[in-house]
Amino acid sequence: LSNRGSWGGVIQKNAGAWALSSFANTAITYGNPAEVSRTAIRENGITFNLAAAKTTGQFVFGSHWVWTDGGISISSMTPAAEQSVRSVSDGTSTAALWHNGAMLSPGNAASVLAYPAGGGSGSASRQGFDQYVRPKPSRAYQNAYEPALNIDPGLTAAPVTATQGTIVKYKAKKINLSPDAFYSAEAAATLTLLPTKPPTAGLYFRPGVASASMADPLWILADSLDLTMLPSLSAVSGAPSFNEVYALLKPLHSTWALNHNLNEICALPYELVYGRDYARVMGQALLLLCLASTTAAQKIALARAIVQIGIDYTVFFEQGAESDVGSFGATSHGRKAAVVFAALVTGNARITAAATTFGWMVEDRSYLWITEAMTTRPERPYPVERIGQADWVSRTLVEEPNGPDPSWTTAENPGMTYRHLVGASEFGTFCAYKAIPGFAALYSNLLFPSYMQFYWEEETRRAYAGDGSNKLSIAPYLFFKNFRTTHTGLF
Repeated sequence: LSNRGSWGGVIQKNAGAWALSSFANTAITYGNPAEVSRTAIRENGITFNLAAAKTTGQFVFGSHWVWTDGGISISSMTPAAEQSVRSVSDGTSTAALWHNGAMLSPGNAASVLAYPAGGGSGSASRQGFDQYVRPKPSRAYQNAYEPALNIDPGLTAAPVTATQGTIVKYKAKKINLSPDAFYSAEAAATLTLLPTKPPTAGLYFRPGVASASMADPLWILADSLDLTMLPSLSAVSGAPSFNEVYALLKPLHSTWALNHNLNEICALPYELVYGRDYARVMGQALLLLCLASTTAAQKIALARAIVQIGIDYTVFFEQGAESDVGSFGATSHGRKAAVVFAALVTGNARITAAATTFGWMVEDRSYLWITEAMTTRPERPYPVERIGQADWVSRTLVEEPNGPDPSWTTAENPGMTYRHLVGASEFGTFCAYKAIPGFAALYSNLLFPSYMQFYWEEETRRAYAGDGSNKLSIAPYLFFKNFRTTHTGLF
């Protein structure tokens, strides 16, 4: 298993590798809600240094908040933003570039409106974390470094005096950087600045990093989740371990701003940012929640992780953002599933609005109509009976003979169309859609279950030779297929 989704016995990551057994000791840990006066706030090897002691606390997964009543001054952050040379794994070195940056509420409304033409409000047109990170050739609008967005005192030579919002601080790798500027982070941390303390005592979810204003935070208590709608289904063979899924799922929320805004370039240990990997892990987590073999404590942990992702995306949506570039791939429905699940178990009206608003995620509005030309083409034709029907694809562009984008039939994914490959990941979300009561009612895109049902039928009939229709027969997708065949009554 690697960041690019291959399946094997080792996780290759940055300058190290972890055997799957590394997940054996995955622990369920939560933050401490007790109020503590601090002058230094530490998380993930990153420290926020305050000029004077302030009241602080923790959210459900350990990230901190600080009460800014009377003003606040963050005099420094360590490691400080700096401009220096770093080594690259191909033996070269970078120029003296800025890194270890920090941003205030990335994804907020002001930054959404500032995206350049063609950049798209979900594509992270600019970032203030690392100057080495640069636009990918295929996404020239994405990820450019903007010094004005870097608020770290190491760059600005001035303390941070903002009184609300969430600071996202980035700790960059110093050695063995990827030549293509991917995976340049070593750690990340968030610090939420609150002009008003949480309304009552208790352990809360982080309100959402994209909100620059804390006038109306999305306050949800961690103990308030209603998991009674979850079924308790019999065991399914091929299921991944809780430890593995939880270890992979947690970075998806703990570094949300990096994961979403800096696609593929700021990955941390175990973090999965590639679309099909994200969707696969989300599907696995949702299905583990449906099994009797998952303990109550494990279900609470998984549910809380998914809800935190749902909260973050809800706030991103409220700030006016939408994912409008096809490059999100399977990630879009992996994220939509988190918002829908969060709406179900919290009953929160704001999250429900984000879950039911059609079209703000790219794949909710990406489809095409099957034409006669598509049914008569020599390579991978659609069945004739599909003429006039809508099919759900990766992106809103003219469909190519090999699928939405012929580049997906390269060495990375030989011999299979992109949608069928990614569909194997998203089949987990489809199974959750069928298994969890209320999920379908909130899932606005009816083309999604329609497509997945069609995909399952083609998988069963093996109608398209050579198109990757056996993808569900190999790990890690076998769990999804076995779920479908074990609990046929749901489908």
